[in-house]
Amino acid sequence: MSDMNALVKFSEESLEYYNQTSKTPMKLVMFLEAIEHVARVSRVIRQPQGNALLLGVGGSGRKSSAYLAASMAGYDVFQIEISSKYGVEEWHEGIYIFIFHLFFFFNNL
Repeated sequence: MSDMNALVKFSEESLEYYNQTSKTPMKLVMFLEAIEHVARVSRVIRQPQGNALLLGVGGSGRKSSAYLAASMAGYDVFQIEISSKYGVEEWHEGIYIFIFHLFFFFNNL
């Protein structure tokens, strides 16, 4: 998008849609720098085999940017929660759930 006002409006509408459809809505202020980060992540993950490593201090918005960009692209997000008792059994369970979701995704195309 070349028009920054249109990008701001689109980002705010995307956040509103995410909050209406998500089990865990995000209370975000979409300032210009945050919008630029979401746009970058969105551009990268829409590429074939696109992926990104987001670096930053805790609370800088990496997870929020990734979730919002995935929502804008129409993707589902799968996250493995690692705890102190995380082991091989939990790893297998996470992979099983991931493959289960893939199976249903490709069967519903």
